[in-house]
Amino acid sequence: MRVILDRSREMVLWAAERIEDTRENGFPNGTRGFGIENNAGQLMAVVCFGNWDQRNRTIEVSVAADDPRWLLARAACRQILTYAFETAGVDKIWSRTPARNERALRTLKALKFNREAVLPRQFGDDDAVISSLFREDYFG
Repeated sequence: MRVILDRSREMVLWAAERIEDTRENGFPNGTRGFGIENNAGQLMAVVCFGNWDQRNRTIEVSVAADDPRWLLARAACRQILTYAFETAGVDKIWSRTPARNERALRTLKALKFNREAVLPRQFGDDDAVISSLFREDYFG
């Protein structure tokens, strides 16, 4: 598996089509997208970083996947998370995930994200689970 680093706009559009919350309006300007391809060259997943807050050194992560096996690409996941911490220079990566999306919540847990809060009815009739990963926990 390999990480696609050079087609950010295409990756962000691909992810926006698959994430209900972004399907209509897309991601904010400046969002960066990284794809993960399998060995046959098929796109399995896209990881997007947006809502970058330079002052507070935080960035939001969103993931869209057509194939859950993208998580087996541990080196690719590390490369993408390392981008956020080292290249973007953030101290915290955070995510808002619909509470009903149990697969995504398990994925965040597998990537060592911690639950911070639950925002009631943030996604219509579904709650948002806020999760985060701090620099020191990632590199620690």
